[in-house]
Amino acid sequence: MLKFKNIFLIVLFLSQIILIFSKDSFFKNYFFYSIEEDGNYSFKSITNDKISYKISKNNIRKPNGMTDEIFELNAKTSIVNAVINSYSDLNKVIAIIGGLYRPLPYKGSEKYEYSYITKHSKKIHYYLVTEEHSKKSCVQNSSSLLLFTEMKEGYPYRVNTSSLISPYSEIEGFDNEWYSSAIGLKETIQVMKLPSNYEEKSIYNNQKILLTYSKIQFCYSQFPEPDGCDPYFKIKRNRMDPQTKCAPPTGCIIPVNCTQVTKPVCEEGYNLIEINEPRYYCPIYYCDILTYYYLNENNIKRNNIKLNK
Repeated sequence: MLKFKNIFLIVLFLSQIILIFSKDSFFKNYFFYSIEEDGNYSFKSITNDKISYKISKNNIRKPNGMTDEIFELNAKTSIVNAVINSYSDLNKVIAIIGGLYRPLPYKGSEKYEYSYITKHSKKIHYYLVTEEHSKKSCVQNSSSLLLFTEMKEGYPYRVNTSSLISPYSEIEGFDNEWYSSAIGLKETIQVMKLPSNYEEKSIYNNQKILLTYSKIQFCYSQFPEPDGCDPYFKIKRNRMDPQTKCAPPTGCIIPVNCTQVTKPVCEEGYNLIEINEPRYYCPIYYCDILTYYYLNENNIKRNNIKLNK
């Protein structure tokens, strides 16, 4: 563990040294970002408060499916992981966006969000799941242990995920199964405050999640959104790959032998997501952030659900 921590800190330190002394270097990190009055963007590093950039809106390179509208909508609230070069000339600075993480709200979550802490100088700790504990380990229940690395200091905490205390457990329709799984946790950034008396070999139980930033999924779709499905048909959406939340549309289907399920009433900040189980195509409902679908770079499709801003 100590070796892992040292390597993490050394890589981070060297990245920052290269950034300072090279006119054409690149810095990979996680950033909060916002839109300036002139329409350009400012990026501020999560791991180092002294590192920030101003970048022309024309020099933001986004992945497939991420439109300008989506990127602008999530400014001031969300986190991006990006690679940014260090030119002093604004017109030459380029940000290559790798992922976009949106905060999942709940009553009281605003005091842990970026817009609040920047005004109140509150110290917040961000954690990434960096490794799954070896299943060959002799540690009991090792399959539920994940390494949560504190993003500023690089301390890797062994956390028993089965004992995590989540503020989302009581939210109607929330996909707790996904977000508490190793797959889901690896797609998030967690705001927590693990003990300051860090011990390398300790297992941390009953840790409280203060806020979750969920990675927005941008999924390739082989087919466009079906049109003309009458009330007796439904758009078919299957999660073919359990590693993602992608469930692209594949046509129109008639659900059979389905038990009627009440749709959850989604709280503000969430959208009603519907997918189909693979046997009878019966609907399954969640309250979650949107998953976006695209056919190609110039033909973006998304769920035909009203987006809650």
